[in-house]
Amino acid sequence: DPAFSAGPAAAPPPEMLAAPADAYKLGPGDKLDIEILGETGSRAETFVTPDSKIYFNLLAGQDVGGKTTEQVRQELETNLAQYYKRPQVSVTLVEALSQRFWILGRVNSPGIYPLKRPMKVLDAVSLAGGLFTSRFTGTTEELADLSHSFIMRGTEMLPVDFQKLIRGGDMAQNVYLQPDDFIYLPSSLTNEVYVLGAVVEPRPVGFMNEMNLMAAIGRG
Repeated sequence: DPAFSAGPAAAPPPEMLAAPADAYKLGPGDKLDIEILGETGSRAETFVTPDSKIYFNLLAGQDVGGKTTEQVRQELETNLAQYYKRPQVSVTLVEALSQRFWILGRVNSPGIYPLKRPMKVLDAVSLAGGLFTSRFTGTTEELADLSHSFIMRGTEMLPVDFQKLIRGGDMAQNVYLQPDDFIYLPSSLTNEVYVLGAVVEPRPVGFMNEMNLMAAIGRG
């Protein structure tokens, strides 16, 4: 929507510029490598199930949702003690899928990316291949409309000014991301509206004459 102005006046608060203190919390879809050290054949790769459980060795389903790999390791050692003498367990996160963010628009590789380590906005843009550049002019000015770019966190827009961040190098705008953040860098050459939230596929959709709210949601 060309009339939409995403350039916030306020600067990001200091807490958004601080690295998350918590380690990665496990959730459905995450892949783990688990092994009882010294026990031949005990190594196994397992996924966290949709109900946030893992199944390993002789144990029933272990609830790991919202826990770190260290917490899971300690719990496995405690629970496996009924079958092994002082078991030492190794738990490694192989693939992080439950915590992720979206970055769409004029980047070279838009899509959904795992958030398996502390990551800032510029890290996300870099991970997505950087801003899309015209092969004819070698510039991104006419392709990424930074003045209308934004980050959504839940139902709130973060006070990040992409023009200051990317063009001006203002690191006070380079906030840390959280799971499910949605970053969008629109094209200055197209008319789009943004369908976000509880829809099948949160994304921008092309704006058509006389499009109403239900029509936009139907395309999301």
